[in-house]
Amino acid sequence: MLMITELLTPTPGPLWRLVKQAGIDHVVTLLDGGEQLWRWPEPGQEDGPPPFEAPPRGERAWDRSALARLQAAYREYGLELAVIEDTAPMDAVRLGTAGRDEQISWLHDQIRAMGELGKPLNSEGGVDHAVGPMTSGILRGIEDGWFMSEIAEAAFQYQVSLEKGDKKVVGVNCHTASVTHELEILRVSHEVEREQVATLKTRKTDRDEDAVRAAVQHMVEVARTDGNMVPAMLDAVRAEATLGEICDALRDEWGVYREPARF
Repeated sequence: MLMITELLTPTPGPLWRLVKQAGIDHVVTLLDGGEQLWRWPEPGQEDGPPPFEAPPRGERAWDRSALARLQAAYREYGLELAVIEDTAPMDAVRLGTAGRDEQISWLHDQIRAMGELGKPLNSEGGVDHAVGPMTSGILRGIEDGWFMSEIAEAAFQYQVSLEKGDKKVVGVNCHTASVTHELEILRVSHEVEREQVATLKTRKTDRDEDAVRAAVQHMVEVARTDGNMVPAMLDAVRAEATLGEICDALRDEWGVYREPARF
């Protein structure tokens, strides 16, 4: 089903009322202080967004209580919040600078809060995934290549900051003097490989092949349902099915996922 939505900022105003009067019932929202809204230029601003300032301690726009209040505010105008097209700021995560760990924790908090409220993240046009609204944003992000594009963008920004010298990496763009003495390198003998192969061959010879096949087949049958696969997978392990045999069986059933290239 096609859902018509309107992208709104989180501040109530005449535009909210106008959207409802235009016959639109569902909205896509940004967050006050979020990644996308922070990057929106102010009138007359030409040099990009200002330096991000961390929110004060206390409630933040991506906390559950704040998201629930924002949802209630839209409902007062007769609008239903369909999608949150914004995240907690991630500039430090992209550049690998100070504050990165804190921003990652913000994103964890937001994903958890949105899951509890049943709101998808970064879902195009507010279209829910078949699995359900709690995970639709993440699954659509994987299928549409959003995560791949974000990783590529982060890698690009990291490389730019490295080449400009904004980010220092010992041995790469600073303190590059070589070690004068020879380093001892760990070298693993091929004998180790031969011993491991022989051990695996012995285990396969001594195990009950019928029990292994039955356990792996049962695991595949469970994989075709919505049941919990962990017990069946553990039974296969107890029957001494190898990791490769378990993975091959699931590959035959599900295929192999290949993320679309997005740059």
